[in-house]
Amino acid sequence: SRIIVTNIPKFITEKELKEILKSWLITDCKVVKDDKGQSRKFAFVGFKDHNSAALAQKKYDKTYLGVSKIKVEKAKTRD
Repeated sequence: SRIIVTNIPKFITEKELKEILKSWLITDCKVVKDDKGQSRKFAFVGFKDHNSAALAQKKYDKTYLGVSKIKVEKAKTRD
């Protein structure tokens, strides 16, 4: 299962995001960047199971990461 975390601070790295979410079994984490290598202020995080993703979403949605209020949602699959 995957979540999307939006409005993350530009300085947050994949390593830091993994550290924040370390309570759950993360399979991957990708901070999306533009063609200049700058964060686009959102990330996708994969979890080993749906329950872990749901718990992370519940805990972190509408919380603050630094001074940014983040939003955490279930990621939509591409068709």
